Amino acid sequence: MEDATALVDELLSQLVSLATERRREGMSRYFTTSMTCLGVSVPDLRKVARQMFPRLRRHSADSVLKCCHGLLATGFFEARQLAYEVVSRHGATMDSVGVREVEELGKGSDNWASTDAFAVLVTGELWLRRRLSDQTILKWARSNDVWWRRIAVVSSVPLNLKNRGGKGDVERTFKVVDIV
Repeated sequence: MEDATALVDELLSQLVSLATERRREGMSRYFTTSMTCLGVSVPDLRKVARQMFPRLRRHSADSVLKCCHGLLATGFFEARQLAYEVVSRHGATMDSVGVREVEELGKGSDNWASTDAFAVLVTGELWLRRRLSDQTILKWARSNDVWWRRIAVVSSVPLNLKNRGGKGDVERTFKVVDIV
């Protein structure tokens, strides 16, 4: 893979070029986070992901995860969101990650926007495919960390959305809700 550090720097540069002060100020009122918000809209962030994806498509899951961990390490909110978009779009990565890798990707989530993106794009999709077990999701539901509890609940969204492949799974959804 091309140098992960150089790729992360390139992606950050793209995100910074799309940021606006007005958007950044709005984000600071919208949710609280320890991350630095650049001020990039979701449509612009997804545009960066779409443009980058052809370059990553041919790379291994390990290479993609290395890039995503580099994005997470920046401390930028939008870089975290971009990492989740990349993981969710890279089939080999989604097919290869296990609980340990998923929990590493979720570390540091401290706001509803990051946890919801992670839960819908990554953990919920993996749970829908039964690549994450009910026991894992229920463990998160019992966590002392409010954000892992939220990830558990929001992971049920793909189970119940037809456009995400769900057929409605009231039983598994309510198991999590009852715990939380």
